[in-house]
Amino acid sequence: MEKPDHTPAHRHYDPEAEAAVLGSVLLHPPALPAVRLILRPDDFYDPRNAWLFGELCRMEDDRAPIDLVATYGRLIESGGAGRYFDLGTPDGKKPVISWLTTVFDTVPTGVNAEFHARTVADHAARRRLMHTLTELLRDTADRVAPVAAQIEEAERRILALGDRLAGTREPVWLRDELKAAVARVDQRARAGEGDPGRPVRTGIGGVDEVIGGWRRGVFYVLAARPSVGKSAFALGALLSTDRPSLLISLEMTAAELADRALAWRAEIPLDRITAGEVGADRKADHRLARDPIDPGEVARLFDAGDRPTPVLIDERPAHTPASIASTARRAVARHGVGVVVVDYRQLVKHDRAESQNLAVGRTAKALKYLARELNVAVVCLAQMNREIENRPKDQQKPRLSDLRDSGETEQDADVVLFLSPGETNLNTNVQDVTLSVAKQRNGPRRDVELEYHRAYTKFFDRTPT
Repeated sequence: MEKPDHTPAHRHYDPEAEAAVLGSVLLHPPALPAVRLILRPDDFYDPRNAWLFGELCRMEDDRAPIDLVATYGRLIESGGAGRYFDLGTPDGKKPVISWLTTVFDTVPTGVNAEFHARTVADHAARRRLMHTLTELLRDTADRVAPVAAQIEEAERRILALGDRLAGTREPVWLRDELKAAVARVDQRARAGEGDPGRPVRTGIGGVDEVIGGWRRGVFYVLAARPSVGKSAFALGALLSTDRPSLLISLEMTAAELADRALAWRAEIPLDRITAGEVGADRKADHRLARDPIDPGEVARLFDAGDRPTPVLIDERPAHTPASIASTARRAVARHGVGVVVVDYRQLVKHDRAESQNLAVGRTAKALKYLARELNVAVVCLAQMNREIENRPKDQQKPRLSDLRDSGETEQDADVVLFLSPGETNLNTNVQDVTLSVAKQRNGPRRDVELEYHRAYTKFFDRTPT
C-alpha cells in the first residue's frame, strides 16, 4: 500500500474524525459502501486506522458479518496485529481488544459516517499536496529534467490530486444512463450552440454534416500542401462560434490573425486591410464585400466593439508538446475552452535530439492524450508530403500515407481531413477546394466540395453550377 509522506503532516491529522469513521462503520455496517466511495485505507494518517479500515473493506468484499467480535477475529487472523501491538506476551491480545473497543465507543451512532469520512479525506488531500509540492521542489532543485517537462509533470500531478479528491462514481445501470442521454440530447437541442457539451460547428454546413463539428475528446489532423488554406479553415471555424477556443499559432502573429479575422468577418479583402485602404475614415467601404453588410457592423469590427470573438491566441513561436499541454490546461481551467488548434505540427519544438519522424510522432501522441485528458477537441494542422504533386493528375487524391514525417500520426488521429486545391477563378479569386475525410473512427469517409474565397480567407460550401 502506497503511503504519503507523513513527516510534516501532524497539522493535517484529525484523530477524532478517523476514529469516528471506523466507529460509525462498526456500529452501522451499511454505512461502509458510502464511506468507501470517499476514503481508501491510505487516506488514514494513523497506520492502525488504515489497517482496520482495509480489513473492514475486505470483510465486506467477503460478505462477512461486521461487528466488534467478528472484526477482532479478522484482525488477529490477518497477521497484521503484530506490526502495531506486542503479541508475544500472554496478555498480548488485550491491547488489540482495548483499542478496538475504544474505536467502537467513539460515536453514539453511525449516521454521520459520511461527514466524518469527508473530514478525513480533506486532511489526506492536504497531506498529499504537501508531499507532492515537496517532491516537485526537490526535483526542480536537482534539475533532473528540462524545465518544460517539469512544469508539465507538476500540472499533471496537481490535477491528479484534484481528481482523487473528487471521489469515485458508483456503478450505474445502463438503463439510467440511456434516460440521461436522451435528456441531454433534448437539453442540447433546446440550448443550441451555447451548450458546453455540444460539438463546436465549423460554420460550413457540408463539413458539419460529415464530421459533426469539433467533438470533445477527439484528436483531429487537418493537412494540406502550403497555401491551400489550412490556417484560414481553422480560424474560420473558430470565428463561426461563440464558444471559447484556443489557437496556438506557431506560424502567424496575433496581429496577422486579427487582420484575417477582420477580413473574414466583414468580407473585405485582406490585402486592403493590410495596405491600410480600409480604416476609420472608410468604414462604409463594405461595397467591396461579397454580400452587402451593414456599415455599423463594420464599425464595430474595426473599433473592437461589443461582439468580442472568444478566440484565445498564443503566438509564442517555440512551443513544445509540454508547453502546449500547459497552455491548454490553463485555458480550459480559466476560460472553459472547448477547442484547441495547433498551427502547425511541423513547427512544434522538442527538448531532446531525435529524428523528425520520432519528434512528429511524439507530438501526435501528446496531442491525442491532451484531447482525452482535458475532454476538448484538439485540431492539429499539418503539411502533406511534396510527393503528392509528382503523382499523375488522376492519382493526386490525398492518402493517409501523404502525412509528412510520421506514420504514427495517421494511427493516433481519430479524424484525418485533407484539403486539396482545384481550379481558381482568376476574376473572382475564388478557388475550388475539396475537403476529404480520409479517416473517421465514428463516422463516414467522403469528400466535401468547398469554395475558398482567398480575398477574405474564408471557406464556403461550393455552390452547384
